Amino acid sequence: MKILGYVFSVIFVIVSLFLWFRGVDGSGVTNTLSVKAASLSVWVIFCLIVLAIYLITYYFMRHRS
Repeated sequence: MKILGYVFSVIFVIVSLFLWFRGVDGSGVTNTLSVKAASLSVWVIFCLIVLAIYLITYYFMRHRS
């Protein structure tokens, strides 16, 4: 489970940097500061949901053994 946490952290940082530094969105729209903030907000909310599921699973697996 530790390795999965490290992998998740690295993926989070890489995707966050990609979302921040890309010049043009997938639909061809130029990224302004507000568009960058919106895309990063969606990414962070998604990652928080995945992190919550990960921590709940980790908690139950730890107390089971």
